[in-house]
Amino acid sequence: MAKVKPELESVRLKKEVEMVNQLPPHPNIAYYEECYTFKEMLGEYDFGVLQYYEEGNLLQLLKKGNISLEQKQSILTQILAGLQFLHENGIIHRDMKPHNVLIVKRGNEYIPKITDFGISKKLDVNKSSIFSNSLVGAGTNENPKYHPAIKAWFILMIISSAIVL
Repeated sequence: MAKVKPELESVRLKKEVEMVNQLPPHPNIAYYEECYTFKEMLGEYDFGVLQYYEEGNLLQLLKKGNISLEQKQSILTQILAGLQFLHENGIIHRDMKPHNVLIVKRGNEYIPKITDFGISKKLDVNKSSIFSNSLVGAGTNENPKYHPAIKAWFILMIISSAIVL
């Protein structure tokens, strides 16, 4: 649920739902089932509907501490596959953290689903400015490329969370 703020129309939940649901299917992306907008006395609100994730998010799973090294490696590999998919589709997440990775468990396998695209940005491949695309090294005549430091930062954050927890 998110209050609609007219001055922040570009980051409202409804826009997030539209952007994510326009992507082709990918096993490591959390897609919305629906988005509803309600006007009430206190304002306008968007309500996004996702499936229920019984395992919670990645931070909650890591805090339980009962996952093997192989499962952690699999989760990290799948998250990176999801990020690569987003990048190939011109989306930079801009808020990757364990809280924004939901977890599905199938048998002994954990499947991470990247979520919370509220401050994500759909890149304009016709713009070469790092300011207009909000990242380093966006190309004009190719799919957007991401500075290796962005991916490295996220990988280190996940690994350090797994070690500490």
